[in-house]
Amino acid sequence: MTSEQRKRAVVQPYTLPKHNKKAFRVLTETQDGVRIKKFNPTSPPYVFMAQPKQAAEDAAYTYAAEINQAGPDMFYDRTKLAYGIELYKQARKNQEATSYPRSLSADERSMGETNCDIHIAKTSLINMAVKDIDEKVLQVFIKELLSKGTYSNDKIGRLIATLKQVLDACVNPPLMPQKQNNGKVVMKKVPNIIDNNKLRGLKAWKKGKREIKPVEIPQKKDMQQIIDAATGVYGIMFLAISLTGMRWQEAAGLMWSRIGWNSRQITIDHAIVRISKVPTLVDQTKTDAGQRLIPIPGQLLEALKQWKKDSKSDDKFVFGRNGSFIPHATVKDNFNKIKDNLGLTFKGGIHSLRHYYASLLFEWHSKKIISLIELQEMIGHEDWAFTAKVYAKAFNDEEHKFKQLDKIDQFLQN
Repeated sequence: MTSEQRKRAVVQPYTLPKHNKKAFRVLTETQDGVRIKKFNPTSPPYVFMAQPKQAAEDAAYTYAAEINQAGPDMFYDRTKLAYGIELYKQARKNQEATSYPRSLSADERSMGETNCDIHIAKTSLINMAVKDIDEKVLQVFIKELLSKGTYSNDKIGRLIATLKQVLDACVNPPLMPQKQNNGKVVMKKVPNIIDNNKLRGLKAWKKGKREIKPVEIPQKKDMQQIIDAATGVYGIMFLAISLTGMRWQEAAGLMWSRIGWNSRQITIDHAIVRISKVPTLVDQTKTDAGQRLIPIPGQLLEALKQWKKDSKSDDKFVFGRNGSFIPHATVKDNFNKIKDNLGLTFKGGIHSLRHYYASLLFEWHSKKIISLIELQEMIGHEDWAFTAKVYAKAFNDEEHKFKQLDKIDQFLQN
């Protein structure tokens, strides 16, 4: 074996202190020092497999073999996407270690790494020069994913979002660990690979033509009955969704730290998604436009203050329970049960609360309180045309045309 072919990645078993179980890590020699990737049988996806330890071990040895067969360019060529992914991962590690702009949870970092290692790295994109990745290349990437037959519309959208973040890291690289002559590893700035991200600003991809179904806007009195009948965390959650338009996954992932008590705004930049069939908190929303600031109506602000006081909990989640978020099925069943007990017949489940909020936004617009652009941003849609198509039927019907809505000043007074 020549020096060019020497074994650069080795598998090292180690013991998890917390669980006292064996895990595996791959140590890879790079020009910046030693890179470590862990394969933990107590974490997704291995924990859900029939033999977690064996699955983690097999994955570690497969990963090491791929690196050793790939040749020196896999980590040494700083023009390729493979190195860009290393920059992205380091950026997230650096972000996790600091409190600015906010810390990343292990689940958040894990999802980003999974998107890169399990999905993006298995496509032809991995060996492509970063400077060549543009909209045309993105279309090839999408077709390649579709050809596999296992990727949903939402999953492809999340992979594209991760790819955009990888290219952002190539434009503004993080501090990277570099090995000194004395053997010490220090964090140093590295040159950027590209000057601009050609994918940044592209609209989110949608698989084919999305069928837009007309929605039924529930009456105000129906929504009020459901909110009044809901108890505990469900009552405050239903109220919050109806007055902010948060999607369920956004409400479930809402943390106290994202509520601006003085600015009276909620920052939406997290959501609950399923990773390997496990609901997980991530720093991505359904679409890029989903990341937004929502004004907090006075009624909701007071209710949230009272909820925080009454709950006497250290939960980081606003609508949490026992330190975690409430599963979607539990919230859905509670909403539907209340709806059935009240004998309400409108179509739709918990998402009806969001539709109700949309009706409030249209009321704001009809009173010239907000513009169409503001309406679109507050509901979290990517473009006004989509918003109009979704709600046009409901608001062209005179029976529904704003009759059930409160005056908007109830929401933004004081």
